[in-house]
Amino acid sequence: MSGEQRSKIVFWPLISIGGILLFMVLYLLAAFKYPGGSAVNVHELGFSWRNNYWCELLGENAKNGDANTGRTYGLLGMIVLSISISIFWWNIPTIVYERSKSIRSFMRYCGILSMVFASLIFTNWHDGIIYVAVISGTIAFTLLFYELFRNKRDFLSYFGIVCLAFIFANCIIYVSNFGIDFLPLLQKITFGITLLWITLVILQLKKHPYSHTS
Repeated sequence: MSGEQRSKIVFWPLISIGGILLFMVLYLLAAFKYPGGSAVNVHELGFSWRNNYWCELLGENAKNGDANTGRTYGLLGMIVLSISISIFWWNIPTIVYERSKSIRSFMRYCGILSMVFASLIFTNWHDGIIYVAVISGTIAFTLLFYELFRNKRDFLSYFGIVCLAFIFANCIIYVSNFGIDFLPLLQKITFGITLLWITLVILQLKKHPYSHTS
C-alpha cells in the first residue's frame, strides 16, 4: 500500500465520524428551534421526538404554520451528514475490496448516490427521492455486508443487516400506512443505529487493518 493510500485511510475516518457527531448537534439545535406542530397535533409545542419526522425540521414552515426557525440548522445538518457518509462510501470500498475494481466502484457510487438523493428529501420529490436513496443504499450496504462477512467480521456484518432491516421497516410502514403512528419514532431509532454501525465499521477497520482472504 502506498504512502498516499495510508494517509487517506488515517485521515478520512476523522472527517466521517466528526461529521456524524456534528450532525447530531445540528439535529438537536434544529429540534430545539422547531416551533411546533405535528401530523398528530398541529398545536403541539416544540419538536416531538414521538410525532415529528426529521424532514419536518427542513421545511420552511412548521406544522403549526409558524416560520421554522430551526430550518437552517436542519439543512446544515443534512449537508454535513451527506458529505460525511459520502466520504465513508468513497473510501471504504478501497479497504474492503481488493479483488475487483469494478465492484469497488459500484459500491462507491451506489453509496454516494444514496446520500446525494437523501440530502434532497426536503424538496417536492420527497417520495421518489426516498425510493432511489433506499435502492442505491441497499446495493452498497449488501456489497459491504458480504465482504465483512467473508473476512469474518461477523458482528459488523450482522449489525449492518439489522440496520438495513430497520430501513426496510421504515419504507414498508411509509408505503403501506400500517403502523404509521410509530414511524416518526422508528425513523429516529433507525438513524441512531445506522450511524452507530457506520462509526463502528470505521473504528474497527482503523484499529484492525483489513486482512483480505481468498
